[in-house]
Amino acid sequence: MTTKPKVIAIYRVSTEEQADEDRAGLPRQREAVARVVEQHNLDVVSEIELVGVSGTNVSSSPEFREMLRKVRTREIAGVAVSSLDRLARPDTFESMAVLDSFTDAKANIYAEGEVINLATKEGKLTASIKLAMHGFDRSNIVERSASAKEIKRKKGECPGPPTILPLGVAYERKTRVWSYTEDIKVVQDAFRLFDEKKITNLTQLANEVGLQRNTLAHILRNPLYKGWRIYDQKRSEDKHVVKNPRTPLKKDETVRFSRKKVPRAEKDIIRVQVFKEPAVDPETFDRVQVALTESRSAWLREHIPTAINLAVGIGYCAHCGRRLYSSSGKRGKGSKNAHSYYLCANNHYLNKAKDRKCIQPSVRKEIIDRTLAEFAAVHLASESVILALAERLKAPVDNAASKENQEKRLKQIEQEKSRILSLFKKGFYEMDRLEAEVKTLTAEASTIQRRLRSYDEQQRLRSNADKSVSLLFKACLAFRRITTLAQKQSALRGLFVKVFFDGSKIVGFVPKDPCLRPLPTYDGEHSVENEEGIMKGGIRLDAPFVIESSENQEPPVPDGQKRCRVCKIVMPLDAFRMLTTKKGSWPYYACKECSKQLLKEAYQRRKERVVGSNELGNPND
Repeated sequence: MTTKPKVIAIYRVSTEEQADEDRAGLPRQREAVARVVEQHNLDVVSEIELVGVSGTNVSSSPEFREMLRKVRTREIAGVAVSSLDRLARPDTFESMAVLDSFTDAKANIYAEGEVINLATKEGKLTASIKLAMHGFDRSNIVERSASAKEIKRKKGECPGPPTILPLGVAYERKTRVWSYTEDIKVVQDAFRLFDEKKITNLTQLANEVGLQRNTLAHILRNPLYKGWRIYDQKRSEDKHVVKNPRTPLKKDETVRFSRKKVPRAEKDIIRVQVFKEPAVDPETFDRVQVALTESRSAWLREHIPTAINLAVGIGYCAHCGRRLYSSSGKRGKGSKNAHSYYLCANNHYLNKAKDRKCIQPSVRKEIIDRTLAEFAAVHLASESVILALAERLKAPVDNAASKENQEKRLKQIEQEKSRILSLFKKGFYEMDRLEAEVKTLTAEASTIQRRLRSYDEQQRLRSNADKSVSLLFKACLAFRRITTLAQKQSALRGLFVKVFFDGSKIVGFVPKDPCLRPLPTYDGEHSVENEEGIMKGGIRLDAPFVIESSENQEPPVPDGQKRCRVCKIVMPLDAFRMLTTKKGSWPYYACKECSKQLLKEAYQRRKERVVGSNELGNPND
């Protein structure tokens, strides 16, 4: 008695609408699969129903991946589908990789009227051609669908489902008529409060009308409320994975693909008037747009420049080699001491607890940023520095003799390998000894080959040194003409990989261009860098670079002492007073003498406020 081949039946529709009871998508596939099962005498062990899964993304479904696992482990003999396009509609060659599991396991694909055995060359050819044709058909369907939607947009119709329409707007497909719903009153109230009551804070306005802030921001900018449907964006061709936590994945969905929106060309922008009587007066709508633009511009002027730290990403400590980080200074906002600082990563409170404290002092943000900008615009753009760098790079690198010796040794290694193999064939070598000696010779040959490639790289870099120095000089001159912080930050990251700071002084840097970096030399079998320690591969300055304003930077305080923030005198810790606040203790802010004076001044201010309130009298009397 022959056993029936075990298979999994697969039914798939690309959209949820195709799975509705009034559509024949799934029932038609079930009937076709039933005929396939009866024709080939199959045993259906389970069924997979994929709803809303495109043929290009079918491999992202967990049920489909589980099916492929069972195919690879040979728990099933194949799958039964109504047609091959239900298995996949590949849009890339990578999408056709689903066939590999069937090929390796010698599984079959049972479809209506055919059995595809991918273990044979005929089956591979048939499956590849048919899948490619199905993918081509899908591309044509997508192209025709996009063209039809574009025609509808130009005619003023709605090409998508009702879910894409904003609040208070409806569209009847049969009559092709736009209309407003009862929710439009909420939108009108939002425009009225913003324009007339001047409630320009979107969070406050959202609470007033009962909407989410982000939803309200989109509503206030949507020209559909003044009667016009404007399409100034389109979907790009590049597919990407959606990673938005605000849109959770559906059940049994592990990944979601989408296409980013990109601006349309000016000639492709569609503007159609769909409401003759708009919900919001066009003049009111335009005033709201101007106010929103001015509000955003003011926010950008206030926030964005202060958020850019020039040394972040390229600033490094010259003592321990760790990265420099910037403190925001927000805790002291509104006070005299509300400043941002750069500090070494080892001086972070988490690393301090691990005894990783560095002697690098914290330096004011504006001093470090100004020093870095002056270093690029003034120091490196001076002719004396550029000429000295060029002379250093032109220093001859005599590797000719060493290179010749290395090439001779490489030939000797090949000869020794041939000799050992010949002795092994004659019976003078055992296998273990042969493998050990060949392994040793191969490792030595690899080291020599790396060294030879390094010689060639050194020669190439030195040949481009003059060009690199000229480009560096021109880039530093161009840096002087940059005005915005964002452009300065981008330019600095194009010039440097690392810039080493000792306090507020720059002591060295690693250029972005490898042609400007010191070349390694070889001592025996190992490479030795020209610069030792944390500045390996970098250029150490002959004299530290410092600007005038940072020369007066306070020197580091010895361990066990503290500088008073008021009198600026360095004293032992027991000379300071612990100030207690609501959030805990605030140690060593000021010395005991200065603390007494601060407390007296605070008491005097409170006393003056109390006397002033008594003179005004109680308004309830």
